[in-house]
Amino acid sequence: MGSKMKPTLLSAFSGLGGLDLGLEMAGFRNVGCIEFDAIARQSLKANWHKRRLIEPHDITVVAAKLRPRDLGMRRRQLFMLAGGPPCQPFSKAARWSHRAMRGLEDPRAKCFKGFIQLIETFLPQVVLIENVQGFVAGRTKVLSKLRKSLHEINAAHGTNYR
Repeated sequence: MGSKMKPTLLSAFSGLGGLDLGLEMAGFRNVGCIEFDAIARQSLKANWHKRRLIEPHDITVVAAKLRPRDLGMRRRQLFMLAGGPPCQPFSKAARWSHRAMRGLEDPRAKCFKGFIQLIETFLPQVVLIENVQGFVAGRTKVLSKLRKSLHEINAAHGTNYR
């Protein structure tokens, strides 16, 4: 099977590329990485020469500009949009911090909106979100916001995200 036949992957919150590596080993072809952290981007460049780093690096900015044609595809052609948004706003591990567990009120969580916007722009076949338990359960959960956003995308575009 050639690389054109592999299911495509757009990676958000790419970090050092661990989730991407696993998905690539499972047969996905990475068409781009969105990563805000400069050190993580340097590591991606040094270790994954063939990875395309999407600019600008801020997902909230890139989501407003990036279109499927920019990656050589049409809407609905992307197989998977995958990412692990920053977990600190939802994690019990940082509860010692005065900024801990503020959910969507935490400025570090503003990128969640950009991820949702990418879903609506690309309409991928599959969306994968990796995060901590507090993302979907407890007082900081965003599960209802995520479901509402996906419901709105489904209603507008005839998709079936859940």
